[in-house]
Amino acid sequence: MLILDCSSRTQVLHTLSAGFGCPPEKLKKVLLSLDLESIYELNPLQLVDAPQYLREYVCAELGEPGPFTRALWFHGTRTFAGNTFPAGLLALNQSESLAMKMLLDLAPNEMVRTHLKEWDIPGAFRMRCFSSEPAIKSTGGLLAI
Repeated sequence: MLILDCSSRTQVLHTLSAGFGCPPEKLKKVLLSLDLESIYELNPLQLVDAPQYLREYVCAELGEPGPFTRALWFHGTRTFAGNTFPAGLLALNQSESLAMKMLLDLAPNEMVRTHLKEWDIPGAFRMRCFSSEPAIKSTGGLLAI
């Protein structure tokens, strides 16, 4: 049973390397051998986004990782209790609509639900949390919900 533990950089390295079946130093060496910034600077028309490029690169070097059965403690993320991340970790552009649906389903009342629906536009989660719009200002932004 593989558990992805992201409570620290060391734990991430150790649990990911276990998934790839290699020592942590080997995974670290593979990760450090790739300069994503220069790849995208040299080829601005790169059709694969950076997380996918990184995954494909590491898998080409180390093979496919084993399946992780649980995921623990992701920095800066919020999810519902018991989520085992069955679809994996999704990029913001893939998870934004799912997060909005979850927020709407969990809204404590119709007023909050109405404000959420007003914010349900592409890129809304990437907006600044504080706005001069009265509806947003009165609730303190997305982080206040």
